[in-house]
Amino acid sequence: MAPETIQRQPHYSVKSDVWSYGVLLYEIFNNGIKPWPNLDVRQCAANIKRGIMPDMPEITPKEVIHLVNKCWKINVEKRCDFKYITKKLKKVQSSYQLPEITNLTIAQLKNVGILTEEKAETQEEKDEEEIESISKTVTESVSTTGQWMSDSTVKPANEQDSINIASPIAPEIEKKEELERRKKQKEQE
Repeated sequence: MAPETIQRQPHYSVKSDVWSYGVLLYEIFNNGIKPWPNLDVRQCAANIKRGIMPDMPEITPKEVIHLVNKCWKINVEKRCDFKYITKKLKKVQSSYQLPEITNLTIAQLKNVGILTEEKAETQEEKDEEEIESISKTVTESVSTTGQWMSDSTVKPANEQDSINIASPIAPEIEKKEELERRKKQKEQE
């Protein structure tokens, strides 16, 4: 979880998803092993709050290590976005030669052909349009409905993409505060 999501007043945003994507990349290059597998949740949270993240496995390409470090910036404003991630991963991918399709099991499937550079560029344009459409839809949804999901505990935290998830114990806290307020009023009378 991103540092801003493990506070008393957690703030979730697309940037907290970017943090989580960095964790996903870590797990991919670490054969599915989570960061700090031997620590309990509190110890993991303490490490995250201090900005202490595990080192990427040695097999990880340097470009991916650099990308993960950008995903794991403590300051949300300095954290990269998904456009940056997409651009960098495409660059990393293009630096590796693809295996011959005839050597892959996928070559035995009907209608599977070699992806030409021209087809790849067309697909890239479609992907970018889809990302823009999704981003626009999410932004409009948050600004018009004031909610990220239908869950009544989800409220917008600011005018951008952040949301503040109310604690499940918030109603009890409010009741307690109301009782204390009434008690003080009675004492003053």
